[in-house]
Amino acid sequence: MRLCVVLPALNEERIIAGSCQQVMASLSAHFPAWEWQLMVVDNGSTDRTAEIVRALAAKEPRLQYLRLSQIGKGYAIVAGWRAVSADVYVFMDADLATDLSALPALVSAVSSEGYDVAIGSRYAPGAVVERDLLRRTASRGYQWVLKLLLAVHVADAPCGFKAVSRRVRDQLLPQVENGAWFFDTELLVRAERAGYRVKEIPVRWREIITPGRSSKVKIWSLSVGYLRSVLALRRRLRHGRPEMPQK
Repeated sequence: MRLCVVLPALNEERIIAGSCQQVMASLSAHFPAWEWQLMVVDNGSTDRTAEIVRALAAKEPRLQYLRLSQIGKGYAIVAGWRAVSADVYVFMDADLATDLSALPALVSAVSSEGYDVAIGSRYAPGAVVERDLLRRTASRGYQWVLKLLLAVHVADAPCGFKAVSRRVRDQLLPQVENGAWFFDTELLVRAERAGYRVKEIPVRWREIITPGRSSKVKIWSLSVGYLRSVLALRRRLRHGRPEMPQK
């Protein structure tokens, strides 16, 4: 079995080395018989992210670095997934806010249990979450908006810890239009509507605060942008039906 894990990165010089090492250690421990690839997709960094990852990749052939000029988390994930031939495709946020202990269950859901998509969930039974009240409230707001406007069934669509099958990558990915933060939510919405099987995996999640590293998440601007993206997707879906998955 082949596994591709993508870390989207934008100016992550303070954390990227540690994150790569942690992910590779987890992959080596939990998937010793797999052919796995960790890919850092850098979409616009102006710091030492590229230098750091390339130095690590020179010592570990299963780590790759890919540079994009286009900024956007979704563009980074798509480029990474398309660059590698695998059976299971994963992405996770570079700060590893989601504990890697959930990675085996995430991959197994797609590789062994017949699910097309597996997502980390901070609201599934058994999840443990450490975050401030403002972000907790915003997350609940996203959940409510998705259920109200798009009839989404899963509890935690925005969580940055997801796995998909090769079939989803090939058939569903071309339909996703958003290349920014909303990318994986749109992917999940389209997957549900097209009848793909989705499993939520309870995770341990904690807000990561690194001295000198600015947060990529600006709550108010992100919330406004998220609502606009939901409404835009709702309009697009009204004008066309997603293709049903091919067996």
